[in-house]
Amino acid sequence: MAHRMFTTAAALAIMAVAGTIQPAAADKLSASDTAPRNQESSAAPAPAPVSVPVMTRIDPQQAVELLQSIGYRARISHADARNVDIETRMAGMTVVMTLVGCNEGRQCSSLQLRLTATLPFFGLTTDPADLQAALVATNRWSHHRRYAVAYVHRSRHSGENVVAFATDHAVFPGTTRDAISFTIRNYADLAGEFAAFMRDPSNRTMPNA
Repeated sequence: MAHRMFTTAAALAIMAVAGTIQPAAADKLSASDTAPRNQESSAAPAPAPVSVPVMTRIDPQQAVELLQSIGYRARISHADARNVDIETRMAGMTVVMTLVGCNEGRQCSSLQLRLTATLPFFGLTTDPADLQAALVATNRWSHHRRYAVAYVHRSRHSGENVVAFATDHAVFPGTTRDAISFTIRNYADLAGEFAAFMRDPSNRTMPNA
């Protein structure tokens, strides 16, 4: 009898201990449960992708409006089925934007910005020595600078030797208005630098080796 009472008392004691332990085990949280509940909801949503219209062709009127939108005057000075010239001014010089690869004067595939000036414009004469100086200066520019090339050629219209400064932008692979605007602004800055470069006598001779 006493043995049965002891066994029963022991069993009750074990159940009591188990009862006190169980809630503690149930209340114990896993590492994932201790993470802040609002962690995901507080994260900023990913921004929606911005859709930028891509151009593969450009019309003359689009080019005129683009030049005007960034502060340049523009007028169409010549047009035929394949090429359209748009005249503007940059850094005090006349610049022609030529749209090439056009289809009946529209839907042109690329463009070129180009200025030409006579040797006296840069403080040179038409003497052979100054022609050589202009050749040296344009070669030095093209060798050391990027984004626009310079060269000397004989004009078919006037028969004079002239200096040309040009850059190209391909539209047909796919481009944007912002990319074309950057090309125009960058060329305008370079045109001013180029004029100063050509007028500096130190750039008209080859440096000593």
